[in-house]
Amino acid sequence: MFTQDDFSYIPIRSKSYNFFYKVNFDEDNPEKTVKQCFSVLYDYGVFLYAVYLVLVNKDGYAQDGCYWYHPDMNSPDPRDHFEGVYFQDGFDDPDWIAIVTEQENLKYTEKACERFLEIHPDNKYRELIAYMLDFAKKEINDRVLSE
Repeated sequence: MFTQDDFSYIPIRSKSYNFFYKVNFDEDNPEKTVKQCFSVLYDYGVFLYAVYLVLVNKDGYAQDGCYWYHPDMNSPDPRDHFEGVYFQDGFDDPDWIAIVTEQENLKYTEKACERFLEIHPDNKYRELIAYMLDFAKKEINDRVLSE
């Protein structure tokens, strides 16, 4: 349905990753880690692709010390066994690791997508983001109804 070109954008650069999200480093987790991860992904130009992989494919994305992914219960690494969605910025610093529920992940992702659309208001991005968020909402609602 979407091609690689649909995920392409040119990030607005700044001297820090804080352009996309103002990260308060004294903020509690998960806020600071989630915001920092989204800021890094935006700055590298992979934010939309990462959202697609996590929300639609139920996979994950990693970029230079920034990790955002679902659990892998088949992984031999016990750190991949958890409930929810994993965010990490940096390399194994517990202050920069957060695990949130699927619903919280969707809430944070919606907020980040709103910020993305403030910066890049093109209709092609609106349609792609609407598709990804609607897909995730439907999947969460279907899962809740089946429980």
